[in-house]
Amino acid sequence: MGRTMSSEEYQELGREYYKEKQYDKAVKAFTNGIEASTNPTTKLFDYRAASYDKLGNFNSALKDGREMIRLDKRDVKGYLRTASILQKVDRSEKALDIYKYGMKNVPVGDDAFKFLQQLHDKLTRQLSPSRAVDPLTVFPVELVEMIMGYLTFRNVVNCLRVSQGWKAYLTKCPNLWLELNMSGARRDVSRVFIRNAVYYSNYQIQRVIVHRFRHLDVLRNLATACKNLTHLEILSGSQMSETIVEVAQCALNLKSIAMHNTVSLDTVAQVLRFRPTLERAQFMSVVGTTGNLHWSGPFPNLRTVELNHTQAQERPNVAALFEETPRLTSLTLTNFQSPNVMWLSRLPLVEVIFKNFGRTMLLRFPTTLERLTLEFSTPFLVPNTANGLNNVSWQVAENSDIPKLSSLNLANFLDLNAAFLSVLLDHHVDQTGTSVKYIDGQTKAVPLRHLSIKDSTFDTAVPGGRTLGELLQASPRLLSRDLQTLALSSMTLDDEDIEDIVTHAPCLTSVDVSNTKITGAGVKLLVDKLPALESLVLDNCTRISSRDVVRYAESKGVRVSMKMVQTTGGRKVRYG
Repeated sequence: MGRTMSSEEYQELGREYYKEKQYDKAVKAFTNGIEASTNPTTKLFDYRAASYDKLGNFNSALKDGREMIRLDKRDVKGYLRTASILQKVDRSEKALDIYKYGMKNVPVGDDAFKFLQQLHDKLTRQLSPSRAVDPLTVFPVELVEMIMGYLTFRNVVNCLRVSQGWKAYLTKCPNLWLELNMSGARRDVSRVFIRNAVYYSNYQIQRVIVHRFRHLDVLRNLATACKNLTHLEILSGSQMSETIVEVAQCALNLKSIAMHNTVSLDTVAQVLRFRPTLERAQFMSVVGTTGNLHWSGPFPNLRTVELNHTQAQERPNVAALFEETPRLTSLTLTNFQSPNVMWLSRLPLVEVIFKNFGRTMLLRFPTTLERLTLEFSTPFLVPNTANGLNNVSWQVAENSDIPKLSSLNLANFLDLNAAFLSVLLDHHVDQTGTSVKYIDGQTKAVPLRHLSIKDSTFDTAVPGGRTLGELLQASPRLLSRDLQTLALSSMTLDDEDIEDIVTHAPCLTSVDVSNTKITGAGVKLLVDKLPALESLVLDNCTRISSRDVVRYAESKGVRVSMKMVQTTGGRKVRYG
């Protein structure tokens, strides 16, 4: 009987067959060596994998390579053999993963680790071109401009730093530079940058937003050079009054201007006088009084005006300005006053916003009005049926004709009552001088879609308004299926009022009942009875004793805000 060969002898026999290119016999010898050993070495699997490789049996070669890794994770040969076979079968990404796995297990101090890392980096570089194709070399110009159009101006500027190729490409796309937006600037903007941006746009800049820019002479030059400039907004800057007047003179096609820094009313008047093409004028910080100020109109193109006076104690009168704006549709005034009740009714206004309004009587609004916001500086005493006949505000409300009103926001009203709301919203005087309801006449008034009543009280002595829920039923235009948003912050409201609200306005999507007496039961009623509810504000509702109801609302898909102001002393509100 012949002697049985050892594992080592089979290994040497297999190597001899491999050298003689007899790979079939080599595979058989290495297999016999593996079977003859109770603990085969990785070398036997490595040699057999190499033989399988020569025979083109890559699957078997991969199995031996993976077995090598299983037997000894710290031996680099298993990773090298497996990754090499994977690359031959066009699975380079998987080979890259094997290299990464090996770098986690092979000791860093081992010389083999450096070799493994070199192969990993080489394969990474080979794969990079297919993974990182420069889109600017592939996409058409129109598509690149469309993609870049979704980026902020600041991000477009950052793209210039990607490479010289990107910079050369992007600076030759004038459409990307039509809006010069400095609002994202983190440091002062240089005059060189503005000069280059104007050049990149081919002097076609249409919109400019100024921030952290001190070179006022450049603004004047820009307004002169860019004939298509239509929008200018200044977020910051000092000593801008004289400059903005000069810019208004130079920008021949300017249609919109917005100033956030402080200017005088005289500057406002000069800007309007020198730039009659303006359609929108917004001045967020105005100082000074009108005095003998002359508004040199008319301003036939002006459709939107916003004036925010910063000195509440002065409250200048600007009614004379609006005698020169026959096409005005949107008006926002803060800390101003009016000399009479009729000046608004002559304008085709769609939106009126008065904040901190210094007037003790109501104004008559035009029939075109759709959105109205009234916030008085001091509580406005609302007339009722007992004293209304001789009250100017009652007479104005009775003669008002606002059938298109769909958004109403009231704040700081004292003794709000059902009779007054009914007269304001449901009545108007016809051509014969008779007070009639909209539903009784030929004109039908639209119901409100947005209603906000904040920081106000209501007269419980007037019938139909003993509770807030009853008050909101004073007019069919208030609570209806068309109402989408309702805000009743800082009002005398409790859970009983909530029942009236959900019954008559079941399609609400947003409700604000912050600073009220609503409890968890009222919140649950809102969530259960308003299937379209998306947003709920419960800030400072101290009678809600647990956040369980908040979690319940959120489980129904409702966004909830419930912030509590910390107070000293008094009862503490605890949440479960």
